[in-house]
Amino acid sequence: RRLSIQHQLPLSQRSMLLQHIIGRRSVISDNATDNGVMKNENAVDESPKIEQGEGGEDRADVGSGGDQDTKNGENEDGGEDDIGLQIDDPFRSTCTGEPVPGSNRLVALLSRGVSDRSQSSHQQHCLAILKARKTPYCVVDGMDPRQKARRDELFLVSGKRGHYPQFFLLTYDDAGNEAGAMFLGGFDRLKDLNDTVDLSEDILQANPDFETWHRLLGECK
Repeated sequence: RRLSIQHQLPLSQRSMLLQHIIGRRSVISDNATDNGVMKNENAVDESPKIEQGEGGEDRADVGSGGDQDTKNGENEDGGEDDIGLQIDDPFRSTCTGEPVPGSNRLVALLSRGVSDRSQSSHQQHCLAILKARKTPYCVVDGMDPRQKARRDELFLVSGKRGHYPQFFLLTYDDAGNEAGAMFLGGFDRLKDLNDTVDLSEDILQANPDFETWHRLLGECK
């Protein structure tokens, strides 16, 4: 049967033995720490932490080692990358700057709020034609209350109220002031002009007064 230290040794010897045991435990603990067995609880974990934000996207927090904070589909400038493509607004005017004196400008009277499916389809078709021909145009949005006065002026010129799309040719005098507005037509008119692009040179020379895309809209700025 085992006997406790208290019953085997005098008090002075028990004290010396306990101090010896405590000293050995301290040495073992230090050696384990040096060999990487024990981990310092006060150590700072500088490894990146992955958190999940709203919508399920991953956000990387790199801590004090960097200032990167990225979200899926978004770059540093706040724009969208190849994952989230940003499409150009077709209703945005492509003519820029002040009118050139003595030049012409094409005006497209459109409406974002058009409810008629046929008119909506014709608007998209005409915008595709203008983009393919690389002809600059200025947009007047009939749905925009800020452009109401301009819209009504163009309705008076065409005599067709509430119908979209409509196209006008504005002329400017030598001082750069608007000298007049001519109504070109709607979808059918623009489509017919687009069909003249492929006419042969012989036909064009034989019909010098024939209105073509290049003759009518080729000098628009």
